[in-house]
Amino acid sequence: MGYNYDDFDQVMDLITKEKYDDAERLLKSMQDHPDQASVNYYLAQVYMKKGWLESAVEYAGKAYSAEPDNQEYAGFYNDLNSQRNTAAPGNDKSDMFCACCCTAIEGTDCCCDCMDLCDGL
Repeated sequence: MGYNYDDFDQVMDLITKEKYDDAERLLKSMQDHPDQASVNYYLAQVYMKKGWLESAVEYAGKAYSAEPDNQEYAGFYNDLNSQRNTAAPGNDKSDMFCACCCTAIEGTDCCCDCMDLCDGL
């Protein structure tokens, strides 16, 4: 199947439009993409936007493991781990986190609809 970097532009467009399920489906269809690290990185971004911290950490870790010298992947993975480590155990919001603290996805508003969640953490 022929893939190119326009696929990632389409993913970014979907994320910007807050069409996270569509972005996730597109990324999942790209499982054989030659740049699997980017696929995993963008999946982590989608899961972050959905508030699924554990999935975001998992996929960010895969991207970072594939390209340990990539500073963007390393910083994003470390930020997610910090969020996970500071989530209060037993808190019903511990699987969620505030995307306002993320390393922003280029071209998107990182302070999304999580302000009430931030206040509860």
